[in-house]
Amino acid sequence: MAIYPGIVGHSIIETIYDKISEVKKQIANKEIKTVIDGGVNLESSPRLIKAGAYILVCGSSTIFRPEEGPLQDLTRKYLNNVNSALENQTH
Repeated sequence: MAIYPGIVGHSIIETIYDKISEVKKQIANKEIKTVIDGGVNLESSPRLIKAGAYILVCGSSTIFRPEEGPLQDLTRKYLNNVNSALENQTH
């Protein structure tokens, strides 16, 4: 968990990025995938990916926000953000 559980919309715990990087080093060359749940949003996703997160769990802070538009539009916007982060990660 990248947030304190039980609070919807809670901010991400800033130390999670360093923890992800450390875990990634520890599991290098193993078939283990890092999954992040909580605090995943358009702003945190690129940092989470750069730190080494492999799977980001999307929820109410990412794509399930009907007041901001249709699910497919929010999903597309989110995917574009993630793809951009991945492109920047390889450069």
